[in-house]
Amino acid sequence: MRHLELMEQRLSQRFRDAEMALLTAFHGRASEGNARFRKIEADHSNLDAATSARLAAIEERVLNLERRLPPSAAAQTLGSPPQR
Repeated sequence: MRHLELMEQRLSQRFRDAEMALLTAFHGRASEGNARFRKIEADHSNLDAATSARLAAIEERVLNLERRLPPSAAAQTLGSPPQR
């Protein structure tokens, strides 16, 4: 009977060791995935900021061009019918 108890203890210990090894491996993979996700998130944020800056620059250039146009031409660029 004692022999079976010792086998059961050794087997339980091996299962615990295997479980710990799996948990450690999964934790390492999850950490790598989180780091990649944070990088993608930062890249996306930078892209949004760059796009917003470019759009603001384009809007400013269009506004400057519209200021140079005569009033009738400026109205046409905004979608209004031509004035007569």
